[in-house]
Amino acid sequence: MPTAAPAATAPVTTAGAPANPNPQPELFFGNIPLNPHLAYKIDEDKIATASNNSSRKTLNFIPPSVQNGEVIVRPSIDMIRAGSKRCNTTAVGYFLGKKPYFHHLNEFVRSIWPGVRGVKATSNGFFFFQFESVAAMEEVIEGEVPVWIKLRHLPVELWTTEGLSTVASGIGRPLYPDAITRACTRLDFARVCVMLNVSSKLPKHVVIMMPNELGGEWACKVDVEYEWLPPKCKQCVSLGHSTATCPESNKTEKPKIAVYVQKRPVQPPPAVSKPMEKDVVRTVQHTVPEEDGTVDMEIGTDERRYIDKGKAPLKKCDIMNAAFWNVRGLNRRDHQVAVQELVNEFRLNFLGLLETRVSSINVLRVQTFLPRWSWFTDYDMPGNRIWIAWDDDLLDVDVLNLDVQFIHCRINIRCAHLSVLATVVYGTNDSVSRRGLWQSLVTLTDSISDEPWIVGGDFNTVVDMSEVCGASADIHLAMNEFRDCILGTGLIHLPVQGELFSWHNCSEGDRSLWKRLDRLLVNDAWLRLWPNSHYQCLNARTSDHSHL
Repeated sequence: MPTAAPAATAPVTTAGAPANPNPQPELFFGNIPLNPHLAYKIDEDKIATASNNSSRKTLNFIPPSVQNGEVIVRPSIDMIRAGSKRCNTTAVGYFLGKKPYFHHLNEFVRSIWPGVRGVKATSNGFFFFQFESVAAMEEVIEGEVPVWIKLRHLPVELWTTEGLSTVASGIGRPLYPDAITRACTRLDFARVCVMLNVSSKLPKHVVIMMPNELGGEWACKVDVEYEWLPPKCKQCVSLGHSTATCPESNKTEKPKIAVYVQKRPVQPPPAVSKPMEKDVVRTVQHTVPEEDGTVDMEIGTDERRYIDKGKAPLKKCDIMNAAFWNVRGLNRRDHQVAVQELVNEFRLNFLGLLETRVSSINVLRVQTFLPRWSWFTDYDMPGNRIWIAWDDDLLDVDVLNLDVQFIHCRINIRCAHLSVLATVVYGTNDSVSRRGLWQSLVTLTDSISDEPWIVGGDFNTVVDMSEVCGASADIHLAMNEFRDCILGTGLIHLPVQGELFSWHNCSEGDRSLWKRLDRLLVNDAWLRLWPNSHYQCLNARTSDHSHL
């Protein structure tokens, strides 16, 4: 460690010069003497003043040890306990994917956790939530999660703050309704955000005992729909994972067993009094059996899979995995690689790509980076702003409607014998031109009876100023028109995980601007089919837009 020590030598004098009665000590850096003209002057008075300052905490020297050339320090157990005591009201959190904007996270947690005293962050993505007491921290850790619910068939007398609070309290701790519910412009259902306890059961309906003027009461039932819930483990009663993947499970994994299935007809399993829910056969090799009539299998504990007579095991059915991305130029090789990596990482089978910037003469060459995929492009439309692509082995896609700002199609998922409607949107930068998009989406609603419908892409506008971070001149009229479109179509924001803001202007400081321009919307039929569906807003790769 560098030290500054006085040299044990006598004062040096020159001929004719008197000896200095207060010689300055020679300074050393290790064993190298420092030039006294470059060394800092030591002010002993200031050192004494600093040492006597009661507000300054002084440190003590605790001798370390050296083992094999390594410096070893050993804190005592009392030291560890004292340090831990200071952190007993602090919870540590980490976000998967891109971490949220600190200012918005700070405001959000203070609005849902009343016991939070402060939030701090580190550069490596960890957040420290300081609570006022251990009880306040444990109340959060033990399990509450904010969830949007829909209250259907709610009596009109209860469309008030007190009425919504009373009914929503039957499900959880009410937080606030959405803007449309507050304005009472949509009476099909009331949408309320509530805090749910992870250990409580989630009712599908609430019975309301309505009083009358004669002192009696009558009962009515309000149906409850949950827009999205994270996976819940029944074993440890926590959110974020299922019972099958619970880390606290002490079950020993059963060894994999090779099973050979003959090509000749297989007798069906004998009838039993109880369903053998734990006997599972999962396909390992999704290929046609060899000529000897055998195929590799493995035994597991997740689901039942029967083998038909003389047929190969069925391939597991992959429901549609889709991504929507303003790629900002598919004509560049690094952008093609980014899309290819996205497909491989998330096993995608449908893509909606925006702002491709590929000339018609280069289309076939560019599309080779996803072999065996089918593509739809329409160069009759100005700018050819939207491309869609899909895995032809899994999906069939029929384009139903086409516009300069969207492509509307039906996606048939072969293995599930299911079809959904998808609209890939790329709104223009001009708010006046976007009015045609809003009208087209409302018109499409009339042709959709009860089919699952997802609308996603870059809408080039926000719903309100809460979706903007930074200086922005968003026109409130444009935001109102977008909200009216969502209301007119009856679409609902699909729950998002990850970053709220999907676009950044790539500037820093006061010019930095974040917006939520990209999103996914779904209808009621979609949520009835997939009530736990959600999407991720991931880190931007080669574009200023995140991919969904």
